Amino acid sequence: MNKTASQAVVEFDAMLKKLPFLLDYWDFQKMRYDAERLKEDLGGWSHGEQIMASFAVAVWSGKNELGFDIIEAASVLEADWREIVLEWFSRPFWP
Repeated sequence: MNKTASQAVVEFDAMLKKLPFLLDYWDFQKMRYDAERLKEDLGGWSHGEQIMASFAVAVWSGKNELGFDIIEAASVLEADWREIVLEWFSRPFWP
């Protein structure tokens, strides 16, 4: 099923609300995220937070900019965060 860009943005926003530590990096009015600040802050986060940030950036940009690795995600992430990735895999969208 094709989704409009606006539907995909709504879905992405809903996904980010499950990852509140990432919300402040996205500006939906300008349709961008603060890549520089996110990359600067990434080193201070837990391994799981780093994986979820790389996943969110990959979904947003359609590119694997931060090296999201599904095998690593499966072995490191707790169940609730794995579920976010699985939901996206079952119904992918790109804002």
